[in-house]
Amino acid sequence: MRCLPLLALVLLAGASLASARSLRATPEGAWDPTRRQFLQYALTFTGTCSDDALVNFANLVRNAAVADMKTAVSAAGATAVDSVRGPPATCEVIKINGANHAAWRSNVNWLGESTTETRDRMWDAMRQGICRGNMDRVAWASIGALIDSRSLDLKYNNASKLNPAGKGGANTMPYVPAAGTCGTPAPSPAPPTPSPSPSPASPSPAPTPSPSPEPVPSPSPVPESPSPSPVPSPSPSPAPVKNCSALVPNSEYDAATDSCLCTKAGFTVQAINGTKLQACLANADVGTACPAPYPVEAKTLSGTIVKCLTAGSPCPANEPFGFWSGSPSAVDECRPPLPSCNLPPYDMPIRNASNIIIGCIVSADNACPYVAYRASPGYAMTACRDITACPAYVPGGASNDNTVPAETLAGALVACLTLPTNNACPSAAPVNFPLEVLTASPDNCGGATTCVFTNGATRTIKCLEATAPCPLAENFMLMSGATPATTPTTVECRPGRTTCDLTAAGMGSTTNDVNADSYTIPIIGSQNFVRGCIKTGATACPSDFNAATIVNNVLVSCGPNGTEPVPPPVVCNTTAAPAPVINVNGTTTSCIARTANCPTGYVTVRTNLGQVQECRQLGPNTTCPLVDYTLPFYAEVTAGQPAVLTNCWRPADVDPGCQMTIANGPAGTTGLYSIPIVSGATRVGCMLSTTTICPDAYPFTTSKVNVSTTLESCSATGSCAAPAVPLKDKGATEGCVVAVTGCPASYPVRVGDSTTSPVLECMTRDSTCAQAARPFTLYGASGLDYCTNNVLGTSTCAGVTGYTGIEIYNPAGNALIGCMAASLTVCPASFPVSMQTGATVDQCRQSVASCPTVPSPDTAYPVAVFNGTAGSAILRCLTAGSACVAGTTPVADTATSSPLSCINGAATTCTDAGYTFPLYALDGALEAALQRCIKTQAANVTSCDASATFGAYTTELKSADGQTLQGCLNSARCPIGSVPKAWTFPLYARTSVNAPAAALVECREGVSLTVSQGCAALVNATAYTAEISATGGASTTLLGCMAGNAACPTSYPKFVANVTGEVLSCVGSLASCAAGQTVACDTAPGAAAATCAGTTAGCIIAGATRCPVADNVAFPFFVAGVTSSPAALKACYPAGMTSCAAPYTSAARAGTLVTDTLSGCTDGSTAQCTAYWQTYPGAGAFQCF
Repeated sequence: MRCLPLLALVLLAGASLASARSLRATPEGAWDPTRRQFLQYALTFTGTCSDDALVNFANLVRNAAVADMKTAVSAAGATAVDSVRGPPATCEVIKINGANHAAWRSNVNWLGESTTETRDRMWDAMRQGICRGNMDRVAWASIGALIDSRSLDLKYNNASKLNPAGKGGANTMPYVPAAGTCGTPAPSPAPPTPSPSPSPASPSPAPTPSPSPEPVPSPSPVPESPSPSPVPSPSPSPAPVKNCSALVPNSEYDAATDSCLCTKAGFTVQAINGTKLQACLANADVGTACPAPYPVEAKTLSGTIVKCLTAGSPCPANEPFGFWSGSPSAVDECRPPLPSCNLPPYDMPIRNASNIIIGCIVSADNACPYVAYRASPGYAMTACRDITACPAYVPGGASNDNTVPAETLAGALVACLTLPTNNACPSAAPVNFPLEVLTASPDNCGGATTCVFTNGATRTIKCLEATAPCPLAENFMLMSGATPATTPTTVECRPGRTTCDLTAAGMGSTTNDVNADSYTIPIIGSQNFVRGCIKTGATACPSDFNAATIVNNVLVSCGPNGTEPVPPPVVCNTTAAPAPVINVNGTTTSCIARTANCPTGYVTVRTNLGQVQECRQLGPNTTCPLVDYTLPFYAEVTAGQPAVLTNCWRPADVDPGCQMTIANGPAGTTGLYSIPIVSGATRVGCMLSTTTICPDAYPFTTSKVNVSTTLESCSATGSCAAPAVPLKDKGATEGCVVAVTGCPASYPVRVGDSTTSPVLECMTRDSTCAQAARPFTLYGASGLDYCTNNVLGTSTCAGVTGYTGIEIYNPAGNALIGCMAASLTVCPASFPVSMQTGATVDQCRQSVASCPTVPSPDTAYPVAVFNGTAGSAILRCLTAGSACVAGTTPVADTATSSPLSCINGAATTCTDAGYTFPLYALDGALEAALQRCIKTQAANVTSCDASATFGAYTTELKSADGQTLQGCLNSARCPIGSVPKAWTFPLYARTSVNAPAAALVECREGVSLTVSQGCAALVNATAYTAEISATGGASTTLLGCMAGNAACPTSYPKFVANVTGEVLSCVGSLASCAAGQTVACDTAPGAAAATCAGTTAGCIIAGATRCPVADNVAFPFFVAGVTSSPAALKACYPAGMTSCAAPYTSAARAGTLVTDTLSGCTDGSTAQCTAYWQTYPGAGAFQCF
């Protein structure tokens, strides 16, 4: 098969050998602006290729990619935009860490640009966040919208700039990133799963679907710390420090994540476009509102702005709760999760499939960013859900509301409908999906057999846009026009039938089927199948089947396009133009003179005088078509591509040794044809003297290397006789060469007794020396260089000239089988298992059953780096004491001891026998990330003490009842995810008698309580009495519990305490104290009063007679009303207030002098003040002034 750039990726597997060699030798970036530019892309999702969400995905992702590339090249003009092409994607199911992943791959290509700037920019955008499924959603907006509309879990995204042509897809990028790129193992193919493909009966949607009245769902939340250039590094060498100030203004480089973060003092507000960090904004400039062009605010529960987003950007992971408004819906603000929608005008909750509230919308806007529940009549929105499927229809069920999906042309679910009894889909705003898709019962009902509608046996099961194709299962079209002469369009899709006998009575009349009528005019498709029926009386055919059959002025059927009468044949019988030009269908389209040139793409059939007998347009891989004119001439019309058929001669008219010069002909076909095509000793064709690559039909190459490479002949098959030696690819002989001075560039590997001895074979670099006549391997900077004998009999590479670097051993480690150049630092693909001292590679082997624990040959490498868990394939072996390489997780005795082995970094639990206890940290998304697996702990170990066993991992991860220690964590907050367990409920306590600050001590699994249930409902946690919540409401979710003698956590700083300082609850925000409670005020400029001039710090419980003086709640300064009966405590302040505000002007001082420390303020006289002061608990010497 010819390796033409326009062929789809799925056709590239059969590309010719010669083409593959040529493309491999072309450096990436050496682009001719007159030729097509290519950009390959690969997307990997959780699941398999046949998942429901991936139906028709091959065409949909192609359409989306083409649309995005057309936008990208629009500046180059209409020619470039019109030239954008892309084949449907192909899919392969791949196992990664034991789970199925659907890996899709395709390309886009285009003409007309003089530079590669667009290609490079879009390549970079597709590779952004390669290991997090986090491509640039601005550059690839259509692909991003497609992914979101189907709620696909994107794991990896990758791209390549190479033209995918090549032998066996040599330049085709892998389905998933290379092993180690993302800290993941090399994937292994899963059992074959058929890739979904479009049916002829269901044409692919257009690249740009019609607008939908319901907006496409918003992208999922972005990682908490977006970076403009995440740098996953498969290399053991450290990555260079980024110039973050140039990449992201006001950011700082973070070595731990190799990212630019907003950690600079005073510039901690992130400005985000889509998923990409653009700048770090000055906190002082942001204040209470985000600046343009980042108008969307992401806030903490207390209302502090922490991020500013561009319009259309998804809410961040830490503030995923969106407040939406408008039609179509747009995010106004993002916050951490909230339990209800009680912030006007955002009155309607958005719930996910688990019924959890994930956002709020304005119901009056009648628009939903996800899937709206709507009912006839009027179809006003009754609910907004983030779901991928409508509720299932239950025959005879009590309620089947919202069970009919409304889908866009792109297959996106936008509404779940409750239809009227006539099964009519809505045809006007706010939801315009008028095309009914019906299921029919009994089968083929609607004609002589009447349809049954009881319990939904016959009913509308889907509503589509007016121009949508019918689904595969209901691809029978009922068509009608506004008038008999109007071009009919599809009004209903039904299961297939063989005749057009539909009647209004059989269809159930319009009472049950809004489209019930007489449909008797058949639409005939290919092979005479009935594709649908047109309403009786119509006089026009549909546009896709416009071949009308009319009998007695009555339309009786409509057939496929292209059945118009055939025009009269062209006959070439003039003296001036006797040579016919015949197209691929065998039709003569024009005539030319015998001395003229055939059109480009046509084969010239020549007379014995070299004149044109005829011009033939042939399909690929065809031979000379005429009897007698059987000798083919080939030329390499396109440089670097296999030679193609250009001329056909009578064998007797051509010299046996070829040597035929053609002076006139299409471009690239003229010159001396001197290279023979042979079958044994017989000449069967000739090639232009400049040809370097054999035709596809004659791939066996015989050439000669004498400084440069010269093509000697081509044949269908062959064998090599001295002095020629074989050209081999992975052991298969593909040609012969007389290697006078070396091997040709396409087969550069020399096989011989030594590097200077005569060549015995020439091989491709994809081959191995195990497939060669000489087994000893020598690797250079370009790959495999030589296959020789180990003529030195050496056991070290120190004496092998030019190859004194890494040594290659057999799997047992007892025989040296190859050497590498000193400049190489990593093992080649043929010998991927490395023996390492730290990050330095000492040896390479093809495989090992286990890592050597004794010197092999002179060093032990006992620490195994596994592809998965222990017992899986070994990737590396390390010396004792070595740290695990990037992307792997250590298995060790304790938190600080040297690794005993290393498992795949994607693991979330510890499963190795005897080492099942996990230590976790939080990743950038604040989810639990496994850091180390240590020795299995005894059942009586219940805490993560600060010992050598647990090191810095002191926060306990426990079961819901607190009885089982499940792991240890080294974070000041609990994980937010549920992998591997939902350790989301925190317990806080003070960890020092001298410091009241609350510290995280425990995270419980699967605890879900409300404030009304309280901490008392928590099992085995009697010391944790203080309730932590967002606002303190009874129905509010309880976010944690704390020991009452500690100060509230900084995220929930507002307290309710008793007079002894015991904290009863902590909340994130506090508008005012409850009736009867005493307010505690933060210190503020001015005099002490009964209300806070500054901010409210907390509340003291009702009935308090004094202010608390404990170290965790220290507000000893009081304001009291003593003129009322009884006297009442009004407010508490921290110590240090210096004056009293009216009417509380009587100053109580802790002493007898007016200059003594001010301790409180009361109203009334100094005598009344003194009377109150005398009864104030804890008072000593006193005086009121």
